[in-house]
Amino acid sequence: MCSAELAPINYRSLASSSQVTVVGQSVGASDVSLQLHRLVEHKKFPFSTQCECLNFNTMLDLVAYISAIIPKQVGCATEDDAQSLGTLECLREVPFHVLTNLSFTASREARPPFGEGFFSPTFDVNFIHGRPSQLLRAVKFVKGTPVIASWMTNDGAWYVTPTTSTDQEVLDSFGLWLFGLSNSTKKKLLQLYSVEGLERLVREEYDGPISAHYYRAA
Repeated sequence: MCSAELAPINYRSLASSSQVTVVGQSVGASDVSLQLHRLVEHKKFPFSTQCECLNFNTMLDLVAYISAIIPKQVGCATEDDAQSLGTLECLREVPFHVLTNLSFTASREARPPFGEGFFSPTFDVNFIHGRPSQLLRAVKFVKGTPVIASWMTNDGAWYVTPTTSTDQEVLDSFGLWLFGLSNSTKKKLLQLYSVEGLERLVREEYDGPISAHYYRAA
């Protein structure tokens, strides 16, 4: 909601309603979609990115390490209790702008320039009981929930180097997000996203000398 003319939201009424539509775009779509494993009788509108997207190549020890960075900086955690309820209660008392500034700094230093994907949801056996891809195969998700799934054109172009122009550079562009892929998986990815199928997206008069490989990686 961007317009100042919109009526203020009555959150108390919203919380008690049985008809709630949740909308998210990109990372927000991932977060919205993850609710399919928890909430019932609500509508979902994930916009670019669906519920299979958790912390990329999730490694729980890495997620725990990343999650502890900010609590330690504000004095809410030690090496031994970063995942404790006490740490959470302490963080709730820290001013929002302090947490935001520290989080942005940490994520941008780790993944310049925007810090994308540094803090991401993961399965914790509490809220999310496993990888969504595995839960979906096992039919362990909320049934009967209306879902509108959509996709934004070139949503991934944000993350790709404009000079990307070869098969190897396309594969290298995955490195920040996906690692440990087998050679057969890499070969399959290149086959699924062929250069020929994406040449129509190249607009030299608008983008300049951009290769179809750029859109392929995106």
